[in-house]
Amino acid sequence: MKSIFTLIILFIGFLLSSCSFHLRNAQSFSPELNNLYFNSDKPFNVVSTQLRSLLESNQLHLAKKESDARFSLVISDDVFSYSRPDVVNASLPTTMNFIQTATATIEDNLTHKTIISQTFSTTQSLTLNANQIYTADSNDFMKRELTRNMVSLIYYWLISTNTKEAVHHAIRTKRIKKTVSHQR
Repeated sequence: MKSIFTLIILFIGFLLSSCSFHLRNAQSFSPELNNLYFNSDKPFNVVSTQLRSLLESNQLHLAKKESDARFSLVISDDVFSYSRPDVVNASLPTTMNFIQTATATIEDNLTHKTIISQTFSTTQSLTLNANQIYTADSNDFMKRELTRNMVSLIYYWLISTNTKEAVHHAIRTKRIKKTVSHQR
């Protein structure tokens, strides 16, 4: 009886976990974005390199030249900043705020128009207790955390319905204009 109960619990657990869990893959993206040119203001910045790695791991083809892809993903205004109080009283708690922002834009390489754009911001606070020492390692740790969050936000934006519809609309309007010009 115990083994049947355990099997039922395991089965329900597997069933519930399988309903919402799926691996990231190229099918999550709009088919029009399977061949994409990746451009960044800071190409060797951590956000850019991690996002590029994520896109490549999803088996998206990242074109070497802008002319080789219909759309470009442009990452700009990528900034990491933090606020640290000028004067710290060691007997009182102190809060530090960390912020990372970036703008992701999808551009049509044929018309050189912006299809869709979104600015992302991630924040994290760190409270130092009384007599706690702040080290530079905290900056690195927070930057890694915020970068991971930023890359995830951009990924989920890329696979969102709004982005898919905007890209599909850009393709459709281009086809309609071609059809109208051929009919004249």
